[in-house]
Amino acid sequence: MHDAIVSAAVELFLTEGYEQTSIRKIAEKIEYTPGAIYSYFKDKDEILFEIHLRGFEKLFEQLRPALEGVDPLDRLYRIGKLYIDFALQNPQYYDLMFIGLSMARSIKEKQEWESGEGAYGVLRQIVGECIEKKLLPAGDVDAAAYTFWSMVHGMVSLVLRGRCMAPPAERPNLVYGSYEYLWKVMSNQRKPDGR
Repeated sequence: MHDAIVSAAVELFLTEGYEQTSIRKIAEKIEYTPGAIYSYFKDKDEILFEIHLRGFEKLFEQLRPALEGVDPLDRLYRIGKLYIDFALQNPQYYDLMFIGLSMARSIKEKQEWESGEGAYGVLRQIVGECIEKKLLPAGDVDAAAYTFWSMVHGMVSLVLRGRCMAPPAERPNLVYGSYEYLWKVMSNQRKPDGR
């Protein structure tokens, strides 16, 4: 029942919009009463927050291989690429996790963003290691990590929201090509394998 509610909510939030989706509509979609949904979730914000948590579970699972390895520059490169993979392969979750304003309200109400902060903490740690080992230019770790994340996030967000100048079929290649260019700039023209 819990999973059915979440699945129906994901579909409705994306097709009809968060504001236009009601508990009643979710209940109709799974052929239950609104009261049955309220026995699992307090309101639709709580359902949205559950979707957010599931999205981060998927993201962490996808990023896990990039966390292994000794070379922090290689890990940083791979984490960025896998982040793009996640966004392009899971556009619905990505939109609800990072782009839609409804999630920001839900997080603010709960006064927590443990999942997001955990993911950002991993990125920050890897960036810090790169700066410490002089693999990236010296600077503030928080500013460097935020720059890296916001650039990658911006590239995929433009594609997912249809704000990209390229034709739809070319957009994934543009994102990956842009990432490679970004990587050359950030790592002083050095590829992770030393070339």
